[in-house]
Amino acid sequence: KAVEAVEGKVITYEGEPIIAAFHAINSGETQSAETVWGGEVAYLKGVPSPGDKLSPDCIKTVAITAKEFSDSVSQLKNCELNGEAQNWIGEIKTNSSGYIKSVEIGGTAFTGLQARDAIGLRSAVFTVEYKNGSFYFTTNGYGHCVGLSQYGADYMARQGSNWQEIIEHYYTGVTVE
Repeated sequence: KAVEAVEGKVITYEGEPIIAAFHAINSGETQSAETVWGGEVAYLKGVPSPGDKLSPDCIKTVAITAKEFSDSVSQLKNCELNGEAQNWIGEIKTNSSGYIKSVEIGGTAFTGLQARDAIGLRSAVFTVEYKNGSFYFTTNGYGHCVGLSQYGADYMARQGSNWQEIIEHYYTGVTVE
């Protein structure tokens, strides 16, 4: 029935098909394409997604030894880890939903997405603590957090939203034709 309901439908913005970006879980709010990828996409704006916070997989903590951390960030350009490990991570700047706008690693600022990818984290919404020779990263969400949230869409459906309402919520200003 689900396939039949959407067969032949196209999601457009100003008459053009959209890039239907999606992710698994976010921190309760999606992120704009501009925040994550650096380029504005009119229909990929940050929107509330409160159901995501209810996911048992939303918040995860992982411990990474100083050696593992050093190995993983060695691919980042101009990242030089000197001195004590607890000083390798400097200033962290976030937006209002906790998404890492920039994080200083080894004296160089990187985007949250760059850090997430290099370190192998689930999300660019994270906090970090150094103790006992390891970095403890607590992530909130899973994926890039742009566009439709799979967990959030499921939650909306369980609350009575139909598929078109869900699409129009996650993709700002689109039309389903």
